[in-house]
Amino acid sequence: MSDPGQTVQSDFARAATGPLPAVPISSLPDFRFGRRIGAGGMGVVVMGERISDGRPVAIKLLRADLVDDPEFRERFRREVAVMRAVEHPNVVGILDAGEHQGWLYLATELMRDGDLAAYQRRRGSLLAKDALTMAIKIGRGLAAIHRAGLIHRDVKPQNVFLDHRAADGGDVKVGDLGMARSASGDDRMTMTGAACGTPTYMAPEQVRGLTDLDGRVDVYALGTLLWTLLAGREPFIGDTVFVVTEAVLNQPAPDLARFATGMPSGTVEVVRKAMAKDRAQRYATMDELVTDLERLIAGERPVQAGVVAAPPPVTAAPAMPKAAARIAGGGGGGIGLGGGGLRLTLQALAVLVLL
Repeated sequence: MSDPGQTVQSDFARAATGPLPAVPISSLPDFRFGRRIGAGGMGVVVMGERISDGRPVAIKLLRADLVDDPEFRERFRREVAVMRAVEHPNVVGILDAGEHQGWLYLATELMRDGDLAAYQRRRGSLLAKDALTMAIKIGRGLAAIHRAGLIHRDVKPQNVFLDHRAADGGDVKVGDLGMARSASGDDRMTMTGAACGTPTYMAPEQVRGLTDLDGRVDVYALGTLLWTLLAGREPFIGDTVFVVTEAVLNQPAPDLARFATGMPSGTVEVVRKAMAKDRAQRYATMDELVTDLERLIAGERPVQAGVVAAPPPVTAAPAMPKAAARIAGGGGGGIGLGGGGLRLTLQALAVLVLL
């Protein structure tokens, strides 16, 4: 049985490594609290039960001293609004949210088998059928998010959650919608000093800080996630955020066939198209990508995938400017190191884009 302590859809919950702090309040109006299952800089997470129907839940309790921060409160409001805007079997559902005794709380479905990153650490690379099946469900969830006029912007294994006992295809769900925003960009808020993605899974245009992002950033991220599931490692690896980001911007994705022996050519083509550096060469929509993935599962050739011209490789990374070195080293709060790996802030992006 999976460790129930790995069941929460937030980075800070996975970051707890020592004794967990006391739960600040003992209950909510419609929820009983169980044991603590995570903690971090933003608060604590507990397992719980909804009193009205006995449904198991995960409850995120956010630090009281953050409640008076207007930007933090706005982020919380946006995450709640995004979760309420999307109802789909492959998206983590919200059950309740609000404020109680000075604490903001968010109650969601409890995914009992942890996140996809932990699952892959236990399993290593996945069989093509298993990886494709997961990718289809993730893609369906993301397509629902897109149909709601939103883009996720932080698709990665740590933000995909599993519950093998769930029914109706809800065993794989996309979660952690705190970075999602309107595809039109009209709800954009100040992001100074805040994480805006995880470099390995960020599309090049996202790394560059372009403002006209659309659903193709999530297409790229899902392609990268699928590459990772099939190869058993991430495509772009480096000791610093600068090295990883430089590779995302300038290096073609490594040939999946070299890292996943015997991988069918159709699968390689689909991943290559999803990970194209030029977004015009990617799948135009998440639905197109899901259609090709479904054809692969059925043993058919993909219809949308084609040859994608790779940019010329960069043989050496430029020297890191002192400003970027300070940011990569953590100075000035430039890089946040969360449970999901290196995460890039706009301050760091501004330096990297000027290279």
